[in-house]
Amino acid sequence: MKALYCFYILIATLLLAGQPAQAGAYASAFAKNLDGWQAGGEGEWSHNSGLGHGAPGCIEFVCGKGQQMTMYRRLDLAPGRHRVTAWLRAFDVAKGEWNQSIMIFHNAGTQEAFVVRNLQGTFDWSRVDFTMEVTATNRPTTVWFRLKSSGTLWLDDISVEPFEGEPMAYTFTAAENPFPSPNPPGQGIRCPSCYRWMPDDRDRCSLCGTPLAHIAGPSAADQTQPDTRILLGFEAEDEAVEGNRHYFTDYSDQATQGARSALMKPGSYYNTRFKDPAMSDWSGYDYLALDVYNPQPDLERFAIALNDKPASGYWDQLNHLTSLMPGWNHLRFHVNRYVGERGSVRIKRYLNLANIQRFWISVAPENPGGLTNAFLVDNIRLIKAPPPPAIPEGAQLFDFVAEDFRAQRGFLPILDRHRYHPDVGFGFLNANLWRSHDSIYADDLNRDGIFIRSGKFVVDVPNGRYTVALGARHLGYWSEHFWTRRKIEIEGQVVVDETRTNTAQRLAFDLQFEDVEPEPGDHPYDLYLRGLFAPVRTVVEVTDGQLDLTFAASDCGVCLNWLIVAPAEQDSAVTRFLTELDPLLKSEFDDTARLVTRPARVDAEAISPAQSEAGLYTALVGASVQARPGDILRSSGAAIAFEGGVGQRPLQALLVRNLGAGTQPLRLTVSALTSADGRSLAPAADWVRRAVNQYQCHSYNHETYELAPRYLRPMEDSYALPAARTLLTWLQIPVTPDMAPGLYTGTLSVALGEAQEQYPVALTVHPYTLPGLDIPAGHFGLDPVNLQYETPADGPAARIAYRHRVLDMLAERGFTAWSSLPPAALEKVGEEWVVVAPEIDDLMAKAKALGFRHMIMTYGGGLMDILRLDQTGDIAGLSQEEYRRVSAAALQKKCAEWLPLSVTCSDEAAGYSSMVGRDLKRLAILKTHYPFLGRSGASAPHESSAEAQEPNFAFTEVLLSSQTRAYADLLKEKGVEWGMYNQSTGLFQYDRPSFGLGVYVMKRHGMKHFYNFGLTLFQNLPYYDLDGREYDSAVIYPRQDGSVLAGLKFEWAALGIEDCRLLMLLEQLVDAAGPEADAARQWLDATARQVDPYAAGLHPRGYLAGLTFNTTEADMELFRAELQRHVAELTAAK
Repeated sequence: MKALYCFYILIATLLLAGQPAQAGAYASAFAKNLDGWQAGGEGEWSHNSGLGHGAPGCIEFVCGKGQQMTMYRRLDLAPGRHRVTAWLRAFDVAKGEWNQSIMIFHNAGTQEAFVVRNLQGTFDWSRVDFTMEVTATNRPTTVWFRLKSSGTLWLDDISVEPFEGEPMAYTFTAAENPFPSPNPPGQGIRCPSCYRWMPDDRDRCSLCGTPLAHIAGPSAADQTQPDTRILLGFEAEDEAVEGNRHYFTDYSDQATQGARSALMKPGSYYNTRFKDPAMSDWSGYDYLALDVYNPQPDLERFAIALNDKPASGYWDQLNHLTSLMPGWNHLRFHVNRYVGERGSVRIKRYLNLANIQRFWISVAPENPGGLTNAFLVDNIRLIKAPPPPAIPEGAQLFDFVAEDFRAQRGFLPILDRHRYHPDVGFGFLNANLWRSHDSIYADDLNRDGIFIRSGKFVVDVPNGRYTVALGARHLGYWSEHFWTRRKIEIEGQVVVDETRTNTAQRLAFDLQFEDVEPEPGDHPYDLYLRGLFAPVRTVVEVTDGQLDLTFAASDCGVCLNWLIVAPAEQDSAVTRFLTELDPLLKSEFDDTARLVTRPARVDAEAISPAQSEAGLYTALVGASVQARPGDILRSSGAAIAFEGGVGQRPLQALLVRNLGAGTQPLRLTVSALTSADGRSLAPAADWVRRAVNQYQCHSYNHETYELAPRYLRPMEDSYALPAARTLLTWLQIPVTPDMAPGLYTGTLSVALGEAQEQYPVALTVHPYTLPGLDIPAGHFGLDPVNLQYETPADGPAARIAYRHRVLDMLAERGFTAWSSLPPAALEKVGEEWVVVAPEIDDLMAKAKALGFRHMIMTYGGGLMDILRLDQTGDIAGLSQEEYRRVSAAALQKKCAEWLPLSVTCSDEAAGYSSMVGRDLKRLAILKTHYPFLGRSGASAPHESSAEAQEPNFAFTEVLLSSQTRAYADLLKEKGVEWGMYNQSTGLFQYDRPSFGLGVYVMKRHGMKHFYNFGLTLFQNLPYYDLDGREYDSAVIYPRQDGSVLAGLKFEWAALGIEDCRLLMLLEQLVDAAGPEADAARQWLDATARQVDPYAAGLHPRGYLAGLTFNTTEADMELFRAELQRHVAELTAAK
């Protein structure tokens, strides 16, 4: 019928045009799909088969606050006048930002022309007509339909035809019939989308077209399905059925259910088959679960992919990459979410669970390496989510969500488009909403919400007393915590009244977890989330038939998570409901991020009988050791021997384990170090530090995490060490210019309760000073606290204080670079344009005073607010040319006072960002108008793509993720200086080889700069890694008292910088010496030339893995000892 209707439409348009059919006439009736059009945006689009103009079938757009959806088509039209006709239907389309709601526009020649920008409201199928003059002969004409405000829009029967009549700018012919009316509230069936009430006999909502049948409860099929359904059990007696479901061929008698499991070879991909209909229909289930056995002694990767298409790209399937602990792993994955990765989505669609067509699993898919033992898989099954607790009688439960499918079971999903209407009985009223929010990494009830700045959410109820429970907190995704005032009233009763106007108040929230130190057996939900999401509870009296929640908040506003309204006599029932719901929420968190635990490393016979009896065990271990709480490692010696010259920071890691039955006070003290001639070095407060265990993610998407040491803090006078617990501590003594050369000795004392141990400490200060690095080397980032949005009055001073401390830490350890700059502005003072950047001025003065001298890469930063590289048209009331002229003059004058700058204006343009065209325009502006600034970006060689590598040749400095000899030669020919970035960014990767020998060797091959990600890049709340878009790429940690703590990775990188500077010193000593330096010269050359550094890039698993000494702790210590020996001998001889 729809196809026949489409034919009639085409004939009618041809008759109206008064001419026969010809090329260039288009008609789209959307019988089954987009019919040649393209659609995309932040909202949702779908093909609605139940609604349509004239016949069923149309395209439906649904948008929330701040979202847009666009449908467009490129048409090959002959020059001349053409008429466009379209039928539109709208429901609750609000007035959008800048008065943009329903928009129609086209480009029929050289520029876009708008037909209408602000069509809004509610109306039934209405006709829109307009004409366009096609002038271009060598390019297609494009027509766009866009919804850019909250509401729902339907589009149908769009035609484009040649037209000889008078031009029509825009004609809107309203529907003859009024928009359908719903039943009164409570009568019939409530629509699950618009919440209007429909007659019982309707199968679709007459207002918004949503199917109604499913809201009466689970289908009959769902009710008969078991809570768990096994897809693959691998039992011998089931082979007749399961043989049509998989391709496994080998089996084991180890199993978690039944008597058999299937074997998997590392690196192989195991697909399933879908000949059996029961294998493809997963409807009614929430989780895919399976058991996987890891025979290895350490963690291994495990991948899984699902799709409702037989084949598609990576981002159009549901992907998981998790980690397997040794032994059996019981895995569970939520199947009702967007395709893509858990934290990264490019296509907003869900799997059709009734038609799964692809499902594969793989162990160690990226790098099977030398794995030979077979892994096992068993009990692949579908699971339903557990039912929610019994809802209190008369209660209304609302879950404020960014996507309705994520609402907590038993709660009614509220989206930002749900405005109050008497036909509904609840909704936002006169509300100023900021946006919807999804923090992802929390339970279904609290993970997302809606930010409201002012206005109300109201619920129609009979007069009486009501108990109210309100969730109004948020975890955050991109640090959405910039508010200064939040006030919530319920029926006039103030339940929240918070003010946050200074830095201390701001940091009290941002750094609220700075003293949380998880122990084995703890759970993140208990330590962090339950308190963060604590609800507001109160009882109120309603006298006007409507319960009002009123909000007044600044900036980001208040985030509404959920709301329960119930008669006051149900108050205890609501309490019981929330108590019973809590373990379900905790379980949902566990489905989002899974704790993995490495087996404790216990060296045989490490503990002596005397130590066991005393209850104290200590061990000297290497600097790379990231000891877990259960590790017991053999000690490398009984004395601590340090040596170094000015600029070195010799260290010794020490494990302390409580072998007793209960918690004991631990005290670590180091005496003054004295020389034979009576000189004394008094111990500093930070000579002894202890490692702090934190939950740390293995991947950007938080699939798995573990508890391990992350940063160091000064050792307290007394630390409570639990029983059977190993603590990692560091003794580190910086060699400073005021230390005279010579031997200093003292003692490190360890006391645990009544037990004691002592280590003699010897420090040899050599008569040399390490040279500074001759290239920029460091991390991306600088400011450790996030005060960017709505900065408090004392914020700039606080930023400067923290920034100074960070610069001190960088200088003390020999780093020569950072990235990003504080705010800057271009202002007109009198007749002169000047750059106003007091924080950059202070930063540069401090950096110069500390000895920084190399070029700084901005990586965004404050200069972008002046450069405005993406702005078209006039800027600040000036033409583009004039603005470029005055801003360049002002910037050049200011830059003469600063360190050299390179504007980092491109970030993997040919990779994830797909911004080659945009970035080439940026680079052209910089080269033409700001030639005194460097031009930099992050990239890769892209040797096989001329387009992808074009930005690389436009940079003056390029950061590469990998390098080849040929590409290094090509860049040299082009006059582009190259460097490396992100060579050891994993949270558990040892940074020392990359920053040390890696930087030294690559410098010899032409590398000019080196950066790692990142110094201070917290994704959301510091000290809690299981939130935000990615894991926290930070290696230093701010505290509320203004101090900054060093992470293990920061100190590991500093050790590498020290190795590199020692190698540079040895090179200088060798060059200045004669034959007496032959042994050192040969050792240095052999060390630097062990392998071609271009073979596999700079990554420790790449070329460093091929070095003779490898990168184990023992090898690194031998390398350092040899290096130190050669330097000391040549220094003494000199």
